[in-house]
Amino acid sequence: MKLNTDIQVLLAVLVGFVCFLLLDYTIILGLIGFPFLIYFLMKIKSESMIRLWITALILIVIASVFFSVFSFMLLMVAFFVSLFLDRTIRGGYTEENAIVYVGFMIGLMTLSFIIMLQAVEIVPSFDTIASKVIDWYGSQLNEVKKILGEQVVDMKVISASITQFFVTLPAQILILGFFMSLYTVLMVRVLNPTGKVWQNRPFMYWVVPRFVAHLYFIGLLVSLFITPEGSVYNVISNVMLILEWALFVHGLAFTYYFVKKKKMHTAVVVLFVILAILLRPITIFVGFMELILRLRLRMELTNGRK
Repeated sequence: MKLNTDIQVLLAVLVGFVCFLLLDYTIILGLIGFPFLIYFLMKIKSESMIRLWITALILIVIASVFFSVFSFMLLMVAFFVSLFLDRTIRGGYTEENAIVYVGFMIGLMTLSFIIMLQAVEIVPSFDTIASKVIDWYGSQLNEVKKILGEQVVDMKVISASITQFFVTLPAQILILGFFMSLYTVLMVRVLNPTGKVWQNRPFMYWVVPRFVAHLYFIGLLVSLFITPEGSVYNVISNVMLILEWALFVHGLAFTYYFVKKKKMHTAVVVLFVILAILLRPITIFVGFMELILRLRLRMELTNGRK
């Protein structure tokens, strides 16, 4: 049933309010409702741009007056993502491209908001958070030591792991943006607000640019000659993490392509994909070698000669 645009505005405001409310309790629940807010914003935009601005203004007032700054962040991300997703559909983008572009958009906007909040000292810096986590973990280990009479875990290892986690947090936010984009695009495809969808390319044909493998190789060489500290190391660590995930997705797609082309039983295909996910370092290597040697292209050419 087709709803009046004004009713859709009211529904969008209601969904936004619920998202903000859930976000105040837990981030996960707030993010689950994110695609539904995107859906209504895209639906309203396809019928009336003026009503879209009215909806955004109402939600800005609600987020600013009744909820935290994080609700305002969620709204801003949702608003611009809805505009961009609508553009990707009308521009004939593939679903693969839409997921990647929107993923970077969500990640970069989120990271930018966090940096701004850190600048005005609403959110502590990553270093400060890391220090507090290390101190808390150290106090817990001391309590365990009093009970057992010995140190069960090397605190230096724990401290190094926590520090490394926060060093690569910007890259992790970008990667999280990709998964959020994947979830959002798939949900928007199901809800289909504009009557159109993206061009569909099966996952087995997903491919990352070949220069990703070159950058990854250069990054490996550079990492051999730098010390594990300082701004250069931090940048290299974040870049390498993003490249690893790109190669992982590419390796996973190639694994799926390979077993499907071999016409294996569905159960075997599922088993191979699960193993590829669990054995992530091997899958990254497979993705790297596929980009360098172009194994998929060779298989396609071989099959074409038959």
